Parts: sequence; structure tokens; C-alpha cells
Amino acid sequence: TAWGIAVTARLRPGEVVVDPMVGKGSVLWEAALLCPSCAFIGVDSDMLQLDKAQANANSIALESRCSLTHGDARRLPLATSTADVVLCDLPYGLQHGDWSDIPELYAQAMREVTRIIRPGGRALLLTSADFADTLEVAAAAAA
Repeated sequence: TAWGIAVTARLRPGEVVVDPMVGKGSVLWEAALLCPSCAFIGVDSDMLQLDKAQANANSIALESRCSLTHGDARRLPLATSTADVVLCDLPYGLQHGDWSDIPELYAQAMREVTRIIRPGGRALLLTSADFADTLEVAAAAAA
């Protein structure tokens, strides 16, 4: 999944890539391996996940091109127009949280994704089939 997201993004040299729910970093690290000339920023609200993401980055020597930040995807600690690309394997309630929380999480996160993407930027977001319509509604409302 992470490799597929990274390949589909078609990253270009010099782009700034953000994962607002980085977890252990799988998506971001696959992208970093595919396009070494990009800069990568991962954000997560769970410090344990960030620690695992840092350990993963260190194990494949990516720490110099990757920045990890503690923060909430609903209120990203990033400036407006920071990212050229946003990549994210969104949560869909199976491991963390509750399915009933997903619509509001997606709505708030999409507003932030829209805020941090530069004009002409793009987002590649993965969710489950059960929440595809929820994500589409959130994206349309945030646009």
C-alpha cells in the first residue's frame, strides 16, 4: 500500500511532501526512497507512532531529508502553502478510534490539507471503500 501511494504520486525533484497522519512513516519513507531529491515532513498526534517513524527513518538513513513533528492533522503545525504534495493512508477506524469519528476527522483534516497545499499542488489520500464517499464529501467541502 505505502509503495503504491508513493509511486502513484509521481513526485518531482525538489517537491515538499507532507503526510499529516504519518504513523510509523511507511508512506513517507517509500516516497523518500523513490524520490531522494524531495523534502519530507511527517506529522502525527501519537508520540509512540512518531518514535517508531523516527526509528524507521534512521534505519534506512533518511533522517537528513525527513522531518517529523508532533501535531494534529485537524490543526497542522505547518504554514499555509507548505506542501507541493500531501500523501496519506487515512485511518478508517479499524486500528484507532471509532468509525463514528471518521466523518468529522476527514472534514477537519481536509480543511487543513487544503490550507497547506501550494497552488497547483496535489493530494493522494487512501481510505477504505466504506469511507470513499465520506472523503469525497470532505474534499469537496474543503475546496
